[in-house]
Amino acid sequence: MTRLLPPWLPLVLATLFWGLNTVIGRAVVGDIPPIAMSFWRWAIATLFVVPFALPTLVRQWSLVRAN
Repeated sequence: MTRLLPPWLPLVLATLFWGLNTVIGRAVVGDIPPIAMSFWRWAIATLFVVPFALPTLVRQWSLVRAN
């Protein structure tokens, strides 16, 4: 299997997203209720993860249903 990304890139991206999360959270603390902020964080994260997870989920759907 070929590597699609250098191994350090996901580590850098995780740090970047974590930092952005802190900066954005502090910027909107008085404007957006905490539950709404939590919802939007998870919704955006889901949009990023679904394209990578969906093909595997579809291939292994029988295993998912069995468990």
